[in-house]
Amino acid sequence: MKKALLISHHNYLDAGYVSDILYNSQYSLTIINSHNIFLLNNAEIKSFNLVCFFGGRASANDNLSSIKAELFLINKLSKFKIPTIGICLGAQLIAKFFGSKILNNSVNKSEIGYKQIMKPNIKYFKKSNLNFMQFHNQGISPNSSMEVLAHGRSFEIDAFKIKNMPIFGFQFHPEVDSQSIYRWYKSNHEPISKYKDSLSKTIKNHESFKDINYLWLKKILLKVSS
Repeated sequence: MKKALLISHHNYLDAGYVSDILYNSQYSLTIINSHNIFLLNNAEIKSFNLVCFFGGRASANDNLSSIKAELFLINKLSKFKIPTIGICLGAQLIAKFFGSKILNNSVNKSEIGYKQIMKPNIKYFKKSNLNFMQFHNQGISPNSSMEVLAHGRSFEIDAFKIKNMPIFGFQFHPEVDSQSIYRWYKSNHEPISKYKDSLSKTIKNHESFKDINYLWLKKILLKVSS
């Protein structure tokens, strides 16, 4: 049986469809809070077929022990070439480790709602008109180790792969389910604007895009960990 390690930034796991897909694909799931990463030894890290870092409220620029622990783990994963996926904050941490800057956009606004990705790499995105949930207030600059797979609208990079490594980052949230959307909106008090869609619009878009996004996510999870 294959093994997957899921890294959470909260007291609960906000993995959405990722845990569902992996469980139904016969993966054994290990869930750990980022604060406890240092409890993992090298043998345990090497035993995983896939590691997933999820989103969170912190910034990759924060001087927190949990952020330092995740950068430490990313270093190990890169040395061992363990298949790895980072989502939102997870993607920003991977990008920062390899040399990116994590920055606000030019208007200092969050990006919240379903947005179409731009200039997608057709090897990983079979369709050019895919829409994914965005929920972030910082973005990623390029670095020399990165192959950009898709660009964003309010932030420069929406998806990337680390060259010569099975390590991917997605600024968007392919894993999101409706419960997560309600929970995230409840914790965010920014006004509705051209940068933040209303909750009703986002839920409507989720119903429109969730099936195709689920199939894309399943394909990428199993491809990365194969």
